[in-house]
Amino acid sequence: MSEKDFRGASEVTRYAVSTVLAFGAIIMLRLLLPREMLAQHSEMVIISTYLTYWVVYVTIFGWWTVRLLSRLNPAELRAYARSERASAESKWVKGWGIKGAANLSGLGAIVAMAAAIAMSRFDVFREDWRWLAVGGIAVVWSWVFMIVTYAAEYLELDYRYRAEGEQPMFDFSYLDGEPLFGDYLNQAVMVSTMGASVPATPTNRHAWKEIRYNTLIAFTFNTMVIAMVVSVLSATLAA
Repeated sequence: MSEKDFRGASEVTRYAVSTVLAFGAIIMLRLLLPREMLAQHSEMVIISTYLTYWVVYVTIFGWWTVRLLSRLNPAELRAYARSERASAESKWVKGWGIKGAANLSGLGAIVAMAAAIAMSRFDVFREDWRWLAVGGIAVVWSWVFMIVTYAAEYLELDYRYRAEGEQPMFDFSYLDGEPLFGDYLNQAVMVSTMGASVPATPTNRHAWKEIRYNTLIAFTFNTMVIAMVVSVLSATLAA
């Protein structure tokens, strides 16, 4: 598989296509909602539209990313890393900040925080289990989004070093061969839940920087956001 084959499935392309499809989903939602609800509950409509967009976006982006990267062998992963590097150097990509796990997962943290606040502020979330489920799914999907984006980031950066013949960013000592996407997924899960780089050992400052950002964003999820959601759920069940 050549680098040209990845241009139609780059991270930026996946981002753009997922965004368009998610907007299509919220347009359909607006068409299905009763006009009375649109007129009388404008704040609720805005929040539900926002959460629906996010759930659809993360579902498409996450599924596409995992499906693409989990099927690639080490040689194809090198080609993918080179292709992504060329994409990252584009001026408009840098200007918009639409590439990079820290930027994308930071957006996910903001969405999760907004969902948690909405669930605590509006009675409809506590009174109707369906909206409570949508808000809860949005929070969970934000956490999943963080895992997937960091796994893809670890893979891309590590294989960029490998493709250039340099020392890899991560040392997977338990492997006889080269790592695959599943190994980086394990890395992202462990860092996000335990705050420790268990599967692989970082070998340079760049790797430790990525680990640091991942840990800080995960800490926000695991303490503030999830605590707020648990509080809302407890209050709802006790009512």
